[in-house]
Formats: sequence, C-alpha cells, structure tokens
Amino acid sequence: MIGREFGHRTAEPAEREHSAAHDAGHIGAARRPAGARGRARRLGMMTRALVIGVCVWSFVVIPWEVHGSGGIAQTLALLFSKALLVVLVVCTLRGVRGARVLFTFVCAVSVIAIGLDLPLEYNVLRTGFYLSLVDCALKFAAALALVSHYTNRDSG
Repeated sequence: MIGREFGHRTAEPAEREHSAAHDAGHIGAARRPAGARGRARRLGMMTRALVIGVCVWSFVVIPWEVHGSGGIAQTLALLFSKALLVVLVVCTLRGVRGARVLFTFVCAVSVIAIGLDLPLEYNVLRTGFYLSLVDCALKFAAALALVSHYTNRDSG
C-alpha cells in the first residue's frame, strides 16, 4: 500500500502471472520463423492432395511433352517451367502470401488454354487427349478447391 501512495507501482500476484504469461507469449513468437506469423490458414487434406496431384501429374506427362518438343531450347523451357511449378506448389502448400492466388490463376488459365484444344487433340492424338483431359480435370479441381478455401474463411 505504501508504494502506491507515493506513485510507485507494486506487482500484485495476478499482475505477475499476467506478465509472465505475456512474456512467455513473446518468447514463443520470437522462436517462430519470420514468415510463420503472416501465413494463411492451413489447407484441407483434399485441397492439399489436389495441389500435389497437379504437380505429380506434370511430371508424369514429361516424356510425352519432351517427345513433342522441337529441340533442346524447347526441352529446357519445358523443364524450367516444371521447376517453377514445383516452387509454386511448395509455396502454395506452405501458405506463402500470394502463392495460392497465383496457383489458382495458373490452373484456371491452363484449363482454358488446354480445354480449348481438347476437341482437336481428340481427332489428332488420342493419347495426348486423355493426358490433357486428366491434366485439365486435376487443375480444375485444384482451382475449385482453392476458391472454396478462400470463400469459406469461417471454417478453420
């Protein structure tokens, strides 16, 4: 009581517990990586599986894409695009800011670009048609799952 009369503040037991809990929260925050504080909420299992499926399928079709490339420059460009896709998928799964939006955009544009050529591909090369069809289906499902994730912010 004497300390308060003269303007000095004494720590009450409840204040000490609050202060200790507050300090512990800051210690835990300091241990987290810098990017962890701003990460988006975690994706659901189905969405994660679809994003990984898009990446895995892009490697499954490499032999057919390399066979259709015109030379070494096109093959290197193809492999570089696969590497960029892997980076984008990893960033999407880790919740890096903007990666999920970019991945959704890439999937949507890809579905449109590939989907427009599906009828022609069906008449010319049936194997390519079925490979492209699976690619479109995976990318469409992944984009749809991510859009659903954006719109359902209350769940999770």
